[in-house]
Amino acid sequence: MKFCGNCGARQGERDAKFCVNCGATLAPQAAQIARSREAKPAAGATPKAWGSHRLWVVPAAALVMAGILVILVFSLSGCGSLGKTSAKSDATTTTMQAEEAGTLFPAMSGGKSGYINAKGKWVIQPQFAYAGRFSEGLAAVLPAGALHPNNLAALPGGYGYLNAKGKWVIQPRFSWALEFSEGLACVNQNTKYGYINAKGKWVIQPQFLFARSFSDGLAYAELNGKTGYINTKGNWVIQPGGGDFSEGLASAALNGKTGYINTKGKWVIQAHYENAGDFSEGLASAEQSGKWGYINTSGKWVIQPQFDAASPLSEGLAPAEQNGKWGYIDTKGSWVIQPQYPQAEEFDGGLALVISPENSRSGSLSTAYIDKTGKVIWSGVSRLGN
Repeated sequence: MKFCGNCGARQGERDAKFCVNCGATLAPQAAQIARSREAKPAAGATPKAWGSHRLWVVPAAALVMAGILVILVFSLSGCGSLGKTSAKSDATTTTMQAEEAGTLFPAMSGGKSGYINAKGKWVIQPQFAYAGRFSEGLAAVLPAGALHPNNLAALPGGYGYLNAKGKWVIQPRFSWALEFSEGLACVNQNTKYGYINAKGKWVIQPQFLFARSFSDGLAYAELNGKTGYINTKGNWVIQPGGGDFSEGLASAALNGKTGYINTKGKWVIQAHYENAGDFSEGLASAEQSGKWGYINTSGKWVIQPQFDAASPLSEGLAPAEQNGKWGYIDTKGSWVIQPQYPQAEEFDGGLALVISPENSRSGSLSTAYIDKTGKVIWSGVSRLGN
């Protein structure tokens, strides 16, 4: 998955040039992948377990990045161990918030972001410089006026988290903030990444050069030239790092090829793909001879390589690119929505965000939410920038 390096919004799997939320120019996906794979094991080696030692002073629970959400693309901190009562309370709070949120979608109008429902109606009026996706009842938001006019960076005050009623639950104070995942959110403060809980309290203190959201109990992190995965107590578990864990597997590189490891760092699918994405709904996108298809958890091709790019499955459909246009395929590889979009996101809550080329204007970017038939539910214009 690709994320905007400016606002953290999730992008299409590959080749997106501009952020669908803020319009910023995106770094090539290859550069993002390279960063998470800069450390590679020796030929024939198994990723090394780092054991259970702690990093500096690291507390008990962990948080998730997301962008990112990041991430958003991605972060950590320490406050001591959380008691059982506190952990249970936080989990209950998160569940209640998620139920209350329903399904809301970030959208932009008049240069400001807010939230619409599945019918395309405004629920939280456009008023923010950036609005992230809701996850576990909360969404990372950047208040209006908190975005630098030249480089789109967050000004002092920064990101906070709203509930579905548009009320601040965690006051703005972070320079970066990702979606909540598994009870934690990866945030950046003073150039370091750490993790907070749903009450905004540090669970893993900010200390990482880079980090991503938790998934399957593990999160990718970088510190002092090392890359790997930490657990929810901030302990290093696997070295080096690769893709995010999903359905018990994460992509990892070996000798210039990509395969998959499990949560113990053992190779499950040997590294012989040119590139590979996250598993979702039992399948993962993978590249061979310059074309993308989908494999199962045994590494067998289910959909033969035939696409120029491909994203994870979500709600039974996956964005795929052919001849420079994106559409949506089913689990058999058949087109359900024909290729027609410059960019396309995964479906979430019955809708998917796409870029509509026919409505684009000079200096702007026309975006839309579509349903699974390709019907436009909502459309709007985002600014295009560098």
